[in-house]
Amino acid sequence: MSEMPSSPSDAAGVPASTVTVEERADRVVLTVSGDFDLATTPTHAATFRTLSRSERHVILDLRGTRFVDSTGLAVLLNSARRAIAAGNHCVAVATPGAVLRVLELSGLVDTLHVQQDLDAAHALLDRAPAGPIAARRSPTRPVGRTCGMGLDEQRILITGATGALGTQLARELSARGAELALLGRDRGRLEELADELGGAPVACFEATRVGSCRPAVDALAAALGGLDGCMIAHGVAAFGDARELDDEIAEQLMAVNATSAIAVLRAAAAHIDGPGRLGAVTAVVAEYPTAGLAAYSASKAALSAYLTAVRRELRRDHISVLDARLPHLDTQFADHALAGTPPKLPEGLSAAEVAVTVVDAYESGAKELRWDLRARELAAA
Repeated sequence: MSEMPSSPSDAAGVPASTVTVEERADRVVLTVSGDFDLATTPTHAATFRTLSRSERHVILDLRGTRFVDSTGLAVLLNSARRAIAAGNHCVAVATPGAVLRVLELSGLVDTLHVQQDLDAAHALLDRAPAGPIAARRSPTRPVGRTCGMGLDEQRILITGATGALGTQLARELSARGAELALLGRDRGRLEELADELGGAPVACFEATRVGSCRPAVDALAAALGGLDGCMIAHGVAAFGDARELDDEIAEQLMAVNATSAIAVLRAAAAHIDGPGRLGAVTAVVAEYPTAGLAAYSASKAALSAYLTAVRRELRRDHISVLDARLPHLDTQFADHALAGTPPKLPEGLSAAEVAVTVVDAYESGAKELRWDLRARELAAA
C-alpha cells in the first residue's frame, strides 16, 4: 500500500486530502481522505488517470472523504470511464452522508455502482462477469455537464498557462481529464505547472513575434499526437488617454491580444481532425469599449470579431468557438500593465471560480460567455 503526495494543508497544518493506493493482481483500491475539490484534485488527478487506465478493476473508497465538488466528481467519473474503456469495472464505496448525497444528486450512484462497505465492493468485482456490471435502477437524474463530461482525454493546448487565470483554467481542464499542452513565455514556470498536473509538454513563444506561434503550436501538437482543442488565456493591458499612448504600446497591445492569439488559433485549428473546441479569453471591453482603455478595448474587440467570423467557418467541421468576455478578476493583471495607472476598478471576481464557469461554457460548446451588467454575473449563450 502506498500513499500519494498530500494536497496543500489547511490552516491547522492538516493535509486537505490524501490518496492511498492499494494494488492487487486484478484490482487497485484508491482511498480518498479529506476534501476532494478544486483545490486538491490537481495533486491527485494524474494518479487517477494512470491507475484507471491499467489492466485492473478500480475501487474508489470514499468513506473518508469529507467533501467533493464538481471537479472531484469529474475525476471520479472519468476514472470510471477509463476503466470501462479498458475492459474493466469501477466500483465506489460511500457511506450515508454528504458525499453519498452528492453522488445521488449527480446521478453517479449507478455509474459508480456505489456500495456501502469495502467488502461488498470486492464481492461485486469477484462475481462480476466480463463486460459492464448491470446498473441498479435509480430515480436520480442523469449526470450534468458540471461533472466534466466531454473533456476526458481531449488534447487541449492552452496559452498563458502560468498567468493567474491561465493556471486556474489549466487546473480545471486537467481535473476534468483533459491532456494538456502548455504554451507561454517562462519555461521554468511552465514546467512547474506541468509537474503539478502530472506531466504535460511545454513550449515557449514570444507573443509580440507572430512568427514564433506556429512552430510552438506544431511542436506541442506533435507531442500530443494531434489536438482536440485550444484555449487562449494570454494578454496584456495598458491604461491612459488615447492621445497620449505611445505607438509602440498600442502596437504591442494589438500584437499580444489579437495577432498572436489569432495565429495560435489558426495553427491549432489545422491540427484538429474532426469535432473540437477553440476558445479565447477576451474581455468585457470587447463589447463595451471603455474610456481610458481605447487601445486595449480595440485589441480585445479585434480578437472577438475574429472568433465570431471563424465560428461560422468552422461550424461545418463541428468545431465550437467560445468567446469568453470576462470582467475584472481578482488577479494582478491590471498591475502589470504596459503603461498607465489603472482606474478605480470594481472588486474582482474569483479567478478560480471564473475558471470553472469558463470551462463549463467551453465544454458545452457555448458561443459566448458574457458579463451581464445588470445581473452582475456571467451568462453563457
